Order: sequence, then structure tokens, then C-alpha cells
Amino acid sequence: MCIRDRHLGVGAVAVVRSALAIQPGVPQSQWIEYAVKVMQVEKLQEARFESQVRQEIELMQRMNHENVMAYIQHFEHDGRLFLVLEFCERGDVHGILAKLGSVNVEWARYAVACVGAALQHVHSLKMVHFDVKPENMLVNKEGAVLLGDFGSCQAIRHQDSPSASVLLTGTAEYVSPELATDALQRYTTTTTATVDNNDDNDNETLRVSCSLIQPAVDFWALGCVLYQLLVGTTPWHLTRAQFESQSGIEAT
Repeated sequence: MCIRDRHLGVGAVAVVRSALAIQPGVPQSQWIEYAVKVMQVEKLQEARFESQVRQEIELMQRMNHENVMAYIQHFEHDGRLFLVLEFCERGDVHGILAKLGSVNVEWARYAVACVGAALQHVHSLKMVHFDVKPENMLVNKEGAVLLGDFGSCQAIRHQDSPSASVLLTGTAEYVSPELATDALQRYTTTTTATVDNNDDNDNETLRVSCSLIQPAVDFWALGCVLYQLLVGTTPWHLTRAQFESQSGIEAT
């Protein structure tokens, strides 16, 4: 496999790069392209993300759905962990919104139906995606919308489960009320290359304590995305101060 210098995205602990599967005797123009998530193992350990990444890989190996970004393989080399994934030629829905502002009802309905089907598959495996947003909705060459980035997934937790501290990576606009009102353990800003529609809004890692993690949190986020697809902005803007004080949601 030939990993190229072209970056597809940058996250808090990973860089996503383009790669080509070397096929001897086949013209390079016909080599299959993949997306490769490259992570420094030492940085994963320092950020306490290693177990979450291992869980992400294990989950992706179990999934098999047409609207889920396909896992290809993973391997470690020279202190780095490489996660090889299906490449989506048309980019993410965030990029589409950045160009168009909003989309028509038909495409919005189609995109949400695709991701909704993917979420049902995730939930059937007793997991919650926990980070549904336009950046994690990818469009492949055929135009199908796929759900990607399973690094924030959490096991379904019921009301009577012991409270646990969990990482919630993403922007506050898509956080469901039950998570937004849980006790905040830590709120830290991580450096990413993702640009949100609101210029003053950082992409953040939230550590919250909660005993209830249900599939409903994913569908709440998907509903927020549907609104954004049609209107061009999220239904509300939750500021850092409001999240910290648990004082509610500020309408846009």
C-alpha cells in the first residue's frame, strides 16, 4: 500500500491520508484508493484514547452495512497505528453545506434515511455512535451517504447502570438534552482542522458523567442535522459557558 501526502482530514489524535493499493501489472490510475487514519500510539496513550480506538476497530470489524464506511484492515508500524477505510470520493456533508449553504428536501430526506439505516445497524450491536454530525456523514462515488468515524462510540447504558465518565467528541449543537444536563467532569478544547458553521465554535472533547446512553441521543443529533441540511444552520447554538453552567440552549 502506498500512503500519499494528500491529507483528507486532521483530528485531535489522528491524520487521515489518502492511500493507493499497489497492484503490480495494473496502471496506477486504476489502483484502488483508500482513506487511512494514522495515529501515533504514544499520543493515543497520553490522551487516554487508545482503548477507545481499539474499541472503534473492534466495532468496525463487526459491522457490515451499505451505509457504514467499510473497514478494510489495520496494522501498526514504527509506533504508529494505521486504520484503512473505504474512501468516499465526494467528501463529507459538512463540505457540501459549506459550498451550498443548504440542500433540497429530496436530498436531505435521502441523506437522513441513509444515516438512519446505518444507525439502526450500530444500535443492533448494542452501541451508540455518539457523534452524529455532517463531518461524519460521507458521500461515496455512487452518491450514497455513509456514516463514518466510530471513535466516540459507547456501549448502550440503561438508567440503572452505574454512572460512568465518557468522552463525547464533537460540537455541542448536536448534544441531546439528557447529555447536556449531565454533570460535567471536564471540558477541554482539542486542536483540530475541522471548521464549524459557527466561526466562534470550537470542535471539542467533552468528558461527561452519565448513566443513560441510549440510541435516542443519535437520533436527536440526526434530527439536528436534518434541520441544518434544510435551513443551513443548526437549530441552536450552545455556548461553552452555557454547557458548563448547564443553563440551557441559546436559540439562533
